[in-house]
Amino acid sequence: MIVLFDNFTLDLDRRELSRDGGLIAVQPQVFDLLTYIVANPDRVVSRDDLIEHVWQGRIVSESTLATRINAARKALGDNGTDQRLIRTVRGAGIRFVGNIIAAAPLEAAVSDPIAPAQESVDLFLPEVTSAQDHPGLGTMAIALFDQLTVAFSGQFLYALRLGTPPKDAASTGYCLRCSIRGTGEQATILAKLTGVEADRLIWADQFTCPAGGDQSALELCTDKIINRVLADLALDRTKIAAAKGASSADPVDLFYNARRLLRTRMPEDYITAEKLLRRSVELQPDLYVSHMGLAILYLIRASGIWSSDPAGELERTQQSANKALSVNERAYTPVHLLAYVAVYQRQYDVAEDYVRLAESLTPSGNPSHGLRGILQSYQGNLAEALAHFEQGSRVDIDQKNTYVLNTGRAYFIAGDFNLAIPKLEQYARFSQAADLVQLILGFCYDATGNSDKARACVDTQLALCPFTSIKRISLVTPYPLDVLEQFNEFLRQYDVPNQ
Repeated sequence: MIVLFDNFTLDLDRRELSRDGGLIAVQPQVFDLLTYIVANPDRVVSRDDLIEHVWQGRIVSESTLATRINAARKALGDNGTDQRLIRTVRGAGIRFVGNIIAAAPLEAAVSDPIAPAQESVDLFLPEVTSAQDHPGLGTMAIALFDQLTVAFSGQFLYALRLGTPPKDAASTGYCLRCSIRGTGEQATILAKLTGVEADRLIWADQFTCPAGGDQSALELCTDKIINRVLADLALDRTKIAAAKGASSADPVDLFYNARRLLRTRMPEDYITAEKLLRRSVELQPDLYVSHMGLAILYLIRASGIWSSDPAGELERTQQSANKALSVNERAYTPVHLLAYVAVYQRQYDVAEDYVRLAESLTPSGNPSHGLRGILQSYQGNLAEALAHFEQGSRVDIDQKNTYVLNTGRAYFIAGDFNLAIPKLEQYARFSQAADLVQLILGFCYDATGNSDKARACVDTQLALCPFTSIKRISLVTPYPLDVLEQFNEFLRQYDVPNQ
């Protein structure tokens, strides 16, 4: 069953949370906590309720409980200060206050979840190893292994197997190996996810935390590992199925496979995702999430420098967003997309009308800080733009990097290049070549007399995106025309190809 609230989708069958069609990876206990409080919006959920229904009566520390509640809030773009969706009732517990649209009673789904149609695959989890010469790491390794075991044992799609995978040729599935090393007071957790067949490397990363007995810090690292593993497992399975020519006749399955492909941000994967989403709406014309998926896909392509027909992509964005609205006329996310289309067409008055409509549709009337900030910056109102970006970054925690970029671009458009540079540098560390950040940063360097850094930025952009050209940038960049003219002159000066 799928539950809609605000611009979130909670899929109880697949145990997935998404926002505007994009998957949000959450730790299994956090998902269980969300499911339980969403199932009980008419009452305050106490600490004892959570322990009974989420932890099945096991002893749970206060720090663990607080960590899971904070993680649930973060997954919803909420926090303990604003409490837009999860409200604390002092001395009693928490309560979900979002506006829920549900297809069936949630209580049944909480007590009797339905396993998804996909077959489960093996996930092997060997014991966590640790350096022998560092006191305390052995205890951390045991605790990490126990937390991973609890987390993955509750997954429908993966059958947890403790230990290493067998060495026979018929072995399939995945293996997550973790080890802990330490220097002084700092511990580093090394995690590696591989496919058992041919020992394919899927993902590897490292995480740092105190080497002492800080349970909450270790739990935060564990949550990060779990979130990454679940997201990359889903993506890998989708790619394997596509390579084998597998397809699904279920429109919701098609949507989920397409959504996972959209996460790669690769143009070739967008082609496959579009085919899946088109097939999904053919099979079920009133499937809101698939119309939204298409609208988001088209808007991404309209704003990407690989697009050869941005005007057509914007038109298709409008069509899909309007179809989504025809299915759910109270949804405000499609209205946001229509506002972005108007921004790209430099129809700022039209965009403003859409923003007001979207705000009237939100359950709490929350302002659309990102869109309002962009509109103000393009119309020369820097102070108002910065105020919206600052408020938005506090409310919408998961989009903090986007607000950093928008702030840098606002300074760039206003000509405050010295203030733009640190924001753009910060975003470039997060996403090196996306959103033309290297070229905007290069422009600012050039404007402040640092031609060497400007040249390095242009070279980085061209190396990472060889199809970059002035014509393509002009087609997909909605900056005010006078700013765009100066930007294009800079690109010509630094030998960016015209076509």
